[in-house]
Amino acid sequence: MAVLDERAGPLLALLYATPGDPHAASRFVRALCSAISSDVRALGLARATADPSGMLVAFSPDGWRAEVVVDLAVPTASGEPSIEGLPVGAVFEIPGGDAHFGESPLFKNLLEPFGVQPGPGLGMVQARDEARVTLALLLLPADPSWAPSPHDRELLESLAPHLLQSLRLHTRLTDASAGADALVPPSTISRSGWS
Repeated sequence: MAVLDERAGPLLALLYATPGDPHAASRFVRALCSAISSDVRALGLARATADPSGMLVAFSPDGWRAEVVVDLAVPTASGEPSIEGLPVGAVFEIPGGDAHFGESPLFKNLLEPFGVQPGPGLGMVQARDEARVTLALLLLPADPSWAPSPHDRELLESLAPHLLQSLRLHTRLTDASAGADALVPPSTISRSGWS
């Protein structure tokens, strides 16, 4: 049995408080970055599965940006041209010095405005449809001198199954509550002070 990284315990406690709570999710992401380095930023990349336009959203605890980007061309250190073929749960390294990625519309228009460098970094595929990645977590440097260590990769790999479970719980909670307001008459909501 693998030894759990000592940084993982507090992160797991935060992680399992995140489903259904965007503020808790922001606390987890900030804690993950702090556990790794003050020089790293976490960004999410999401794409609507039914959206053929290629609309991609980059988000962090500090905000979000949207742009039409056809290919999620995040390179990997293992030589994959893109993360598009990786399975859900895959943790990957983003190489430093990839000029193509640094000049790509994905990086220039969506990621660079968050104050990050194009690598080196780490990432994880969190969801996909049949053809492409629909959700990914990227850990990129804010300071060009930062690079992930093998210890950082091990931390992300140890958190990966828990991140996926938390995401599944979040999706179930969000889906289950989507129509809940229709079950309560509007007059009840305003009388109770919920509005």
